[in-house]
Amino acid sequence: MAFKTLPFTSDPLTATFLKRYKRFLADVKLKNNRTTTVHVANPGSMESCIHPDHPCLITKHTNPGRKLPYSLEAIKGSRSWIGVNTQNANLIARRFLDCHFENIRSEVTMGPGWRTDFMATCPELKRDVLIEVKNVSLSKGDVAAFPDSVTKRGQAHLEKILTRLTQGELCGLLFVVQRNDVNSFHPAHWVDPMFDSLFWKCLEAGLWLWIQKIRIDTRGFHDAGCLPLLSSFTP
Repeated sequence: MAFKTLPFTSDPLTATFLKRYKRFLADVKLKNNRTTTVHVANPGSMESCIHPDHPCLITKHTNPGRKLPYSLEAIKGSRSWIGVNTQNANLIARRFLDCHFENIRSEVTMGPGWRTDFMATCPELKRDVLIEVKNVSLSKGDVAAFPDSVTKRGQAHLEKILTRLTQGELCGLLFVVQRNDVNSFHPAHWVDPMFDSLFWKCLEAGLWLWIQKIRIDTRGFHDAGCLPLLSSFTP
């Protein structure tokens, strides 16, 4: 079952992407040729996402407490819009889970220092599944990959998931691929070998895996199907 279009939290504006700096900041040029600084909700390297002088999508917020009124949502690549706001991954994941699971709960405390993204009941098994969500924006050719920088947090999540899998619990990993110019997926072992190793161990231990491809346009996020996992890949 595919989910319907998930709109942006507010109508996006089209601008021109100029540069990213200090990780969470970027400069864009608005249609009136004024340059403004926007917030970048992405802690990664954004490798393969940075396209200076390309169109980008930004959203404006009305919260008076924000230092920057605009957020960067997507950058137009050579073949596809690329979603760079990692906060959208969980919104997309929730829409997907609503179509396939029941009794969905978010930010469930699993122990000291760990709140899983979702806990949901599998209707076929009548059991709860712990689900972590990862945003994917990196690509190598037609292959999507994660992560785009070393992720100690992601490693810790997989270590905890592996422990729970070996104890007989149901755990899942949902990759949200915010670009439509890819046709398969592989963990980025050349970026983070530890994450790659833990990923395959979890898979062998019974991890539920879904790799959701998303097509982005000015209307929002669209279900573009499930990507296959490659057994091996050399970038």
